[in-house]
Amino acid sequence: MNCMRVPALQTLFLYSRSLDTNGECTRVLCDEWLEIRFLDSETGQKILSAILYLRSSIEKLFKIRLEDRINFSGKLEDEEEPETRKDTVKFKERAKKLEKILKKKLSEFLDSSVMYSIRRVLPAEVNKMFFKSYQTESNSFDESKIQPEFKKHIETKENNLNEIKGGYKITNYLTYNCIIPDETLSIVSEYSGNMKRHWKCTNCSKEFLFDLMQRMQHQVECQETIEIDASQTVEKTSKSLDHKEYFCSVCNMNMNLTAIEILKHKRSHSSSD
Repeated sequence: MNCMRVPALQTLFLYSRSLDTNGECTRVLCDEWLEIRFLDSETGQKILSAILYLRSSIEKLFKIRLEDRINFSGKLEDEEEPETRKDTVKFKERAKKLEKILKKKLSEFLDSSVMYSIRRVLPAEVNKMFFKSYQTESNSFDESKIQPEFKKHIETKENNLNEIKGGYKITNYLTYNCIIPDETLSIVSEYSGNMKRHWKCTNCSKEFLFDLMQRMQHQVECQETIEIDASQTVEKTSKSLDHKEYFCSVCNMNMNLTAIEILKHKRSHSSSD
């Protein structure tokens, strides 16, 4: 058997039966066996956009070739040779145009240089990588990090959910946002099912006996409380900076007033005189 060296990233993305990504497309799981990680989300989304175009174009080319063959054999049986030749020419023209585009795009894709890492994923890891393994919804992701050329694929498939892994099924091979984020996975790995553990919140410095869902809910609520308190503190600070100590010789009193209030107070004395 002859072997040939091929680029790992391009080959996996072109021929894998399943591609699963996280919300930012920085992690892609190929055939639930090899995981590819990109340095940034923009690179991952550009590669996936190119793959969606290339694989759909290859599929179209196969369909054109099959239709041409089917029509050709059908027309021969009916002995309609002039029409057969016209249809064959049309199919060949369509195929040639698509082949020309594919040749250019494939060569560009195969020659592309991208920084990435690749590793083998063990079977025990695969079961913990998907949102559905934890009965957690995967519909939350930062839309600001999604590139326009990739966002159009997500928007057209919003309601096509993957019931097994979670996330959105873009095509029969690509599932978007079904891989759980690293930061969530680090929390989830500490828990098993409904197990409760002692945990200290880094925000409020209080200790709790929580399961996974209770812990995540508290973190959200606690963060919101901190943000509200911080905004109120800023408002109070800004108000206190506007006020100044003022001694009124007429009233013989020390007062904490703003500049406008001081002027009003002085005028009140002048009007009474």
